[in-house]
Amino acid sequence: MIIYSVKIILEKSLSAEWLEWMKKVHIPNVLNTGYFFQADIYETIEPNCGNEKESFVVEYKCRCLQNYFDYVEKHSEKMRSEHNEKYQGKFSAERIVKKFVQSISV
Repeated sequence: MIIYSVKIILEKSLSAEWLEWMKKVHIPNVLNTGYFFQADIYETIEPNCGNEKESFVVEYKCRCLQNYFDYVEKHSEKMRSEHNEKYQGKFSAERIVKKFVQSISV
């Protein structure tokens, strides 16, 4: 499994609106491309962004690296543009792609 992880830091005053838009519009649009089978949203606890900013991580899961590459080639520019148009200058983003290795439990 491949996980495409996007960390967003944005103004706290926008976080509720942004989260609703992500849940109802952006994430469903990404999933509807057919390259990802699940998305999870996390609110970052540590490190703390302070009183004026808030941080979230969205993890999109796909079955293989080729699905991720196909998404990037065919859809990512459009998806990023939509997000940038709506929240330009009010957020920063970091992206990472990782491969699942193993779960270990006790």
